[in-house]
Amino acid sequence: MTLGSDRVGRGKIVGVSTWRMGMRDRAQPAWIHGFGIAACIGVVFVISGCAGTPATPAGARGEVEEGGDAVLVAGDMFPPDERQRRTARLDPKTREVLAIESSTREILGDDSWVVHASLEDGGQADAGEMVFRRNPDGSVSLASLIADTPQALSDGQARYIFEPPLVMTPARLAAGERFEDSCDMRIVAIDDETDVIRTGGATRLLEVVGRQTLETVTGDVRAIRVRARFRLTLGATVVTSDSVVWFEPGGGALAESTRRVVRVLGVPVQDVRELTQEASSLGE
Repeated sequence: MTLGSDRVGRGKIVGVSTWRMGMRDRAQPAWIHGFGIAACIGVVFVISGCAGTPATPAGARGEVEEGGDAVLVAGDMFPPDERQRRTARLDPKTREVLAIESSTREILGDDSWVVHASLEDGGQADAGEMVFRRNPDGSVSLASLIADTPQALSDGQARYIFEPPLVMTPARLAAGERFEDSCDMRIVAIDDETDVIRTGGATRLLEVVGRQTLETVTGDVRAIRVRARFRLTLGATVVTSDSVVWFEPGGGALAESTRRVVRVLGVPVQDVRELTQEASSLGE
C-alpha cells in the first residue's frame, strides 16, 4: 500500500531468512549504524579505505552466537533520547583513527527529526543532513538526506528524496527474520528540488544474525549483530552497500564495517570498504 506522512509503517518481514549478502560471511565482521551517520544507509560515495573483505572492529571477540534471543528494536538503532553522537572513522587495516564525525539531532516535531553531521577537524561529513520519521507502528523511515552523489553521475553533493520515505527498521525484528522495503527516489539539487539530477529506486534489507561480544573502554557489551544492505538503482548505475553492524541494546550502534560497490552497465567502477566505531567506546 502507498503511505504518506501518517502511514502505519511499510515494508515487510519475510520470515526466517536464507538471504546472504554479496560478501563473505565472517566470524568477526563489523559496522556502525545509528542516528547520526551516513552509514545508517550506507550511501556514502566518497572513495576511501580499500577494497576487500569487511574489516573487523576493535574489541570484537568470541564466536557469533547465531539466533537465540537476539531481537533488534527501533530504539536500538535510533535511541529516542540521544541528541549527540561522535563516530570515529578508522583505517580498515591498522584501525588508526582517521577522523571524528560529530552528529546532532534537531527535533522537527513529535515524530520527526533531522540529523546534522560534521567532522570535528572542520572537514566535510559524508552526509551533512538526514531527515527521519517515526511511524505510528514504531518503525523508523528515512525521508531525505544530503550526501555525495555517486561519482559516476556527477561530483559534489545533492539531496536524496525517498518517496514514500524508506523504512530503515521495523519496530521489532527477531533473529532469523529479514525485513525488506523499497521506494522511488529522486536526486535533486540541494537548493532547488525541481532541478532533478536523476531518478531511480532504493531498497533496504535488514537481518538480525545473533549476538557477539564487543569490548569497550567501559566494559564488555553483548551486542546485537545485524546484516544490512542498501541498494540504489539509478538507470545504468547500481550502488550496493553491504554492512554488518553491532548494536548496544537501547544504546545505538557500536561498530560498522561496510563494503560498497558501484557498477555502471554491470561493470564495477568503485569498490571500497570502510570501518567506523562509536568514539567513546574507543576512549576518544
